[in-house]
Amino acid sequence: MSQDKMLFDAVIFDLDGVLVDSSAVITRSWQAWAAKNAIDEDLLFQFVHGRRAAATIELAAPHLDAQAEARKLVIIESNDTEGLAVYPGVLDLLARIPRDRWSIYTSGTDSIATTRLKFAGIAAPAVFLTADRVANGKPAPDGYLMAAEQMGFAPENCLVIEDSPAGIRAAKAGGLSALAVGTTHDRAALAEADFWVPALADIRLTESREQDGGGLRLSLQHPPPA
Repeated sequence: MSQDKMLFDAVIFDLDGVLVDSSAVITRSWQAWAAKNAIDEDLLFQFVHGRRAAATIELAAPHLDAQAEARKLVIIESNDTEGLAVYPGVLDLLARIPRDRWSIYTSGTDSIATTRLKFAGIAAPAVFLTADRVANGKPAPDGYLMAAEQMGFAPENCLVIEDSPAGIRAAKAGGLSALAVGTTHDRAALAEADFWVPALADIRLTESREQDGGGLRLSLQHPPPA
C-alpha cells in the first residue's frame, strides 16, 4: 500500500494474538475439549483462531450442540490466566493513541475478554465489542463496521490490526484497511492484509499534525521493499 494510505482516523484492535498472548490458555482449553469429545486436534485448530467458539465447533464437530459446548469453554477460559501475557510494546503503543481513536473488537465473550484485559493491565476503551454484542462474528464484517460507527469514523478511514485470516477477511469485507501481525499464523495465511509485521512492536502509530488532516499516521519499523 502506498505511503498516502498510511494515515487513518482510528485503529481497531483484535484482542487475542494482537494485544494479549493467550495462546497457552486457548491451546490448553481446546485440547482438553477435543480429547473429551474425540475431535481431531489438527482439524480443530484450522478453525479456532479468530472465530467464536460456537462457530469453531460448528465447523469441526457439527454433530454436537455448538452453543452448549461453547458455554462450557467460556467458563473454562474465563477462569484461566496461566500463561497469559501482554505482548511487548502494547502498553506503550496504546498510551500514545488518543482514547477516542482506538477500540477493540474480539471474537471472545465479555467474560473472557474482560479477564484478559484486566490481567494485561489494559483499560477497556470506550468502544469495546465482544461476541456478546455483535450478531454475526468474523469473518463477517459486522463487528468492525460497528466499531467504526460507534467511534464516529468512516470504515474506509480506519485500520484494523489482526492476527487471523478470519479477522483479516472481516476487515477487508467491511472496506477497512488491515494490518496483519504474525503471532499465530504465517505470512502466507495473512496475504489478504494490506500490511504485515512480525510483531506489534514493529509498528508506530503517531498523531498526525492538524495541517495534514489529523488522525493517526502508521509507520512500519521494517517496511517491506517497494
